[in-house]
Order: sequence, then structure tokens, then C-alpha cells
Amino acid sequence: MRRAVIILLGAICIAVFATSCSLHKNAEITIEHSNEPLPEENRQPEVSVMQPAEASFVDLAQQQYGPVHSAWMTTPIPSPVNYVPLFNDLEQDREKIERILSWINLAEKVDEDGLVPPLRGRSMAVNVAFAEGNTLVIRPAWTCETEVGEQGNTSTHCTSVQDRVWISMPDNTEVFAASPELYALATETYRDWMPEARPL
Repeated sequence: MRRAVIILLGAICIAVFATSCSLHKNAEITIEHSNEPLPEENRQPEVSVMQPAEASFVDLAQQQYGPVHSAWMTTPIPSPVNYVPLFNDLEQDREKIERILSWINLAEKVDEDGLVPPLRGRSMAVNVAFAEGNTLVIRPAWTCETEVGEQGNTSTHCTSVQDRVWISMPDNTEVFAASPELYALATETYRDWMPEARPL
């Protein structure tokens, strides 16, 4: 009978998972927790925690300044020419504004590397106005070279850089970015999106 009890207790010891077990003469069981790692097949799968996506600066701007109200073009110098603006509350304009915002979000920030904003605003500009009146401005990025003449006079020659834009945020922070779509909009395609307003 005593032998049968010991055999039974031994079977219990073997069944205890991830522990070491020993029998004593008084038939007591002592259990020691093992520090050995669990076998691969018994490990619980690791749970990956999804990190929240970084909010785009357009989303942040809308959180701070409200939804977009409108978009319009401005000329490099005072001009009698006006361009038809886009209004977010008009269905035919809303899709265009949403596309502009998506291009801003997809634009890749780049190092300056000699890039400058257009001097004294001498370029066409795409303006995006938020509900509270704050404005985001997009212009083609430039590179400039300055030459000194024989008489000591200086001249500066600037050219726009293909697919590079300068963006001024509503809080006046400035970034340079790579975006073929925004560059095209600020230099050419605005004529189709926001054509000249014909005088009455």
C-alpha cells in the first residue's frame, strides 16, 4: 500500500509543469519553481502593440484652427488679374481642396541644401485658409546665385527647383518639401483648377 502511494505521488510530480519535484520518506511533496525557459511550443505568442500613427501637420492645423474654409491663388506682384477661389462648402470645390490637403500630407520634408523661399514673395502662391482665418501658403522653392559686378554692384538670379516647394504653416513655421503635385499646382495647373476670373 505504502509503495502504491509513493508511485502515485511520483506520477503527480511528473505531471507538474515546469517544476522539479522530490519525494521524502514521510511521503511529503516539495515543489520548487524552475527558472528554466518554457519550451518553444508552450510559450504564449508575443502581443504587438500598435503605435498610433503620427498626425500630419494638416490634421494638426485643422485641430488647432478648424476645418479648411477655402483655397485661392495670389500673384507675385499686385495685379488686376484675380483667380476663381475654391470653397469647401461647395461640392464641386471640396474634392479639389481634399486633393490639395492629401498632397500636403504626402509631401516629403527635405533638407534646405541651398533652397530658399521666393524672394519677397515673387512667385505664384497657393493659399489654404482655415475656419479661424489662419493661412497655409505653398510656393515653389528657389535656388539663387548672387554675382558682384566690376563696379561693385550685385545681381541675384533665382530659379525654381523642379518638384520642390516651400510651405509656410499657419503658425509661421516653414518647411521645404518634395511634391511634384504641389509644385505643378503652384506653377502651372492652378490655371485649370482656379482659372482667371473674367471681369463682368
